[in-house]
Amino acid sequence: MQQPYQPMDHGPILNAIHKAIKDLHESVKGRPNLEDVHNISSSQPYVVNYRDRYHILLWSANGLTLTLEDLGTMTVNANTWTNISFKTGMKIYAQGQATIVPVFIRCTDSTVY
Repeated sequence: MQQPYQPMDHGPILNAIHKAIKDLHESVKGRPNLEDVHNISSSQPYVVNYRDRYHILLWSANGLTLTLEDLGTMTVNANTWTNISFKTGMKIYAQGQATIVPVFIRCTDSTVY
């Protein structure tokens, strides 16, 4: 008669590591995304704030060129989530936009955008 499957015991150290990894995944699994609309322009920035999450994404209905404080510029394609996970407190402006442009900001733990 065949014995039922028994999980292999890898020793106390590997079991403790496995438990710690499992607990870490459980602690961040299910945390909701935090989403807001921010108005940015060439004079009104979005200030990077992770809000206790791991990633920040930006979505705009229009293509934009963003000016990143002390870094340069980056292009944001219209209707696409763009990773803006930069240094906390960095100011991000919409280059060449005299009037405000609404953008969606999503703070998330997810690595799938």
